[in-house]
Amino acid sequence: MSDEDGLDLGDLMSILAEDLQVVIARTLADRSPEPARLFGARVAATDRRVAAEARLPEDRHETLGATVGCLILTEWLAGARVHDDLDLAGVLGSVHADLGPDCADLARDATALLDGPAPPPDEDLLVALIWLAAAVVRHYGNDDVAWLCGSPVDSC
Repeated sequence: MSDEDGLDLGDLMSILAEDLQVVIARTLADRSPEPARLFGARVAATDRRVAAEARLPEDRHETLGATVGCLILTEWLAGARVHDDLDLAGVLGSVHADLGPDCADLARDATALLDGPAPPPDEDLLVALIWLAAAVVRHYGNDDVAWLCGSPVDSC
């Protein structure tokens, strides 16, 4: 799958993976939900713009950016869970402590992706997965975002 600019799905995945690591690092450094919210809004706006440029009907709103971002985060979180016997209660406690109870509630909802069928990806799910990933990094990765995907920020 590629477009006229020469970008393909692999390029999108690489760009989003790098951007996700940066936003997770900002979330950890700032102890704030805002970096994830801003990132989610930017991805959603890009998805809407792409859908509009493709002249898709309103009922066929495409969410490729949000979908790919959610898939990347889910893969990283699943990998962390396998290797470290992830304690979701402790991770959600970190979200609550760092970002507040509302963020913890959304992150708790996002943990469903780790155990069952995924809800449709959207901006809220993407943001909640970022908060969950940041808490996993804080709880298990010693605030080293590269730990989550197993490679440095610039090559993930």
